[in-house]
Amino acid sequence: MTLSQEGDSSRILSTITLALFEDSGWYKVNYGAKAGVLVWGRDKGCTFVTEKCLKPQDYQSVSQFPDHFCSISGEGFCSIDRLHRGICSISQYQSQLEDFFQYWKTKPQMGGTDQYADYCP
Repeated sequence: MTLSQEGDSSRILSTITLALFEDSGWYKVNYGAKAGVLVWGRDKGCTFVTEKCLKPQDYQSVSQFPDHFCSISGEGFCSIDRLHRGICSISQYQSQLEDFFQYWKTKPQMGGTDQYADYCP
């Protein structure tokens, strides 16, 4: 979920991240000692990364993964790891977002706050 997290934020180096480091040729990685469990997106299937995070509807957007993506700005929830409190962050931009990043049919300028997460809220 593209969220704003309250409190201490711990970072995980997943096996995917460590593999990227090793493939760069700059690092030799000890996967057993350093890899953490990445729970975000775990066991969600291919559609988690191949489909839009929210499916545009007429008046609201709906996610196949409501435990990962939100659609109501300011809504509070628990983080995926259940260790932090989060809040749904949705912004209204000056101009409309590109078609692929539009999640509200009637509000094409609304989206999450992180462009690197495809503006997913």
